Amino acid sequence: MALGTTSIDGLISGLDTTSIIQSLASIRSKPIDLLTERITARSQDIQSYQALSAQVLTLLSSARTLATGAALNARSVTASDPQAVLATAGAGAAVGTYELIVDQLAQNHKVSSGTVADTSAALGVSGDFLINDQTITLSAADDLTDLRDAINSAQAGVTASIINVSSSDHRLVLRSQTSGADGAIDLDEEGGDLLETLGFLSEGVLNELQAAQDAEFRLDGVAVTRSSNSVDDLLEGVSLDLLQADPDGAITLTVSANNQAAVTAVQKVVADYNAVVSAVNKGMTWDTDTETGGVFFADASILSLQSGLHENAMRPVATLGGSLTVLSQIGITTDRNGLLVLDTAQLQEALADNPTGVMQMLTTGAETASDEVEFVSSGTSTADSGAAGYAVVVTQVATRATAQSAELATLTQDEALTINGQYTVQLTAGMTLQDAADKLNTILTGNRLPLAAGVADGRLQLQSSFYGSNYGFSIVSSLDDGAGGTDLGGTEAGDTQAYYGQNVAGTIGGKAARGWGQWLTGAEGGVQDLKLLITSATTGDKGVVKVSQGFASRLAAYAERAAGTDDSLLTRATTSITNEISDLTEEAQSLQDSVNAYVEQLQLKFATMEGVLAKNKTLLSYLTTQVEGLRGLTTDQNT
Repeated sequence: MALGTTSIDGLISGLDTTSIIQSLASIRSKPIDLLTERITARSQDIQSYQALSAQVLTLLSSARTLATGAALNARSVTASDPQAVLATAGAGAAVGTYELIVDQLAQNHKVSSGTVADTSAALGVSGDFLINDQTITLSAADDLTDLRDAINSAQAGVTASIINVSSSDHRLVLRSQTSGADGAIDLDEEGGDLLETLGFLSEGVLNELQAAQDAEFRLDGVAVTRSSNSVDDLLEGVSLDLLQADPDGAITLTVSANNQAAVTAVQKVVADYNAVVSAVNKGMTWDTDTETGGVFFADASILSLQSGLHENAMRPVATLGGSLTVLSQIGITTDRNGLLVLDTAQLQEALADNPTGVMQMLTTGAETASDEVEFVSSGTSTADSGAAGYAVVVTQVATRATAQSAELATLTQDEALTINGQYTVQLTAGMTLQDAADKLNTILTGNRLPLAAGVADGRLQLQSSFYGSNYGFSIVSSLDDGAGGTDLGGTEAGDTQAYYGQNVAGTIGGKAARGWGQWLTGAEGGVQDLKLLITSATTGDKGVVKVSQGFASRLAAYAERAAGTDDSLLTRATTSITNEISDLTEEAQSLQDSVNAYVEQLQLKFATMEGVLAKNKTLLSYLTTQVEGLRGLTTDQNT
């Protein structure tokens, strides 16, 4: 047997004590082997759950993308002459056909100096001149390269470059960095004839290579000008790059729905959904031969996932009414295995015939009963309201921070008003309220402050551009109230007066809601994360808001609850298995400690036995020797 690292197999007894102890320990270790097998199996199970969770997250991503409606609003645009105009269309661009005629293209202004024989030779002239109000200083020793570098360093909105016409003809060309008529280069010398000497002017006329001009074109007969050939504010969602001008050539622009983008997005959701269902189906099988189930067999969480996916996918979308309410109407059905089947031809037909209905079937839609309530957005926790909708009640309207002066016609004293502690406006005696408002607005606009001044009901008024208690401002006046000034600010000169607005307050669907400016957002229950814009100036009942969650919206919400949070269904299932493995590992270690202690006890007992046998053998040898000795003595005496 082995005790520590020393082998003491039956030296006296002749027994193979190591094998005996190993056999006894092996019997004691049988439960550990079973636990180890269980740990290995559950570790493999975790990998299956994690793989399933990853597939659900993939579904979450594709469903969320489809739910935005961007693919359903995708547009394409074609131009009858792509050499003359490059057109692109973004989501939601108005579908239609337009006629475009480009009369002239926008140009950047270009001017040139006179001929210079040697770019490295001193120009021999000195002085200052202005380019777009930026001063350029030239010394007699400067050459053409020095002049170019000085202009480029001035950041005057032009680019200077040297054109080598020939070995003895070099010219400095200035190109405006801004196209269009407003980008014309302004050259002005502060004295002398420096610009004419350099050749930029000839008898007072600019040496112009290319005139500054705007793009001029007609859209459906309406004359339009732009400073650039890149136009993105003519048709909503459509960008145009004008490439050629032809006053006699009409270009047809056709903006149409890009239904293939929608089909592709739906196909992606269907494929991701089927990947999840297939994984669940495979893990839920039962092998009758081995009488063993798959990794997910009889797991309540997976059964819940299976039913939840089907219910959220196939439930009718009827909250907002309309002719399309079930997925089969747009080509989505299920087979006997619970997999989705997409008929792309039927989906294409539905997109062509009723794009609004398809949008409603797939995404989140909403209707409000009041013009004072506007749906903004919803979250994954927002439930479909059903036809009854969620009642909206406003208990406090949103306001903007507002300061009003005393009622007066003109100021009788000079007054300094300091806004937010750093922007001071000097008002003078004799100013009307409108004069004061105009001067205030000059300072406010110049410093990009979100405030506006005006006159209302005979009073000077300053008001925040934003609603709510988070947007305020302060005023300090140099005059006491009643001293002939505006009476804005504190009661006494130098006192600071702060002004704040208030947030909207109310309930949605009878549940608490959070107010931020004019936004009212559900905070609990099925209205959680439902955000509304309340523009009402009065409190009270504002009717209902109906929220419809379509196919993609519901799947995205359910997939997030199933795998997208720390408390999701699959996260809890995986955590449960992890805890089970931890418990099994702890139990196996405890049993192993017990076996180790048992082995040590056996080693000690066998060692003790060998020691006893060794002592007995020594005693027996002694006794035998003594007996033999006695026998020898007796024999001698007899002889």
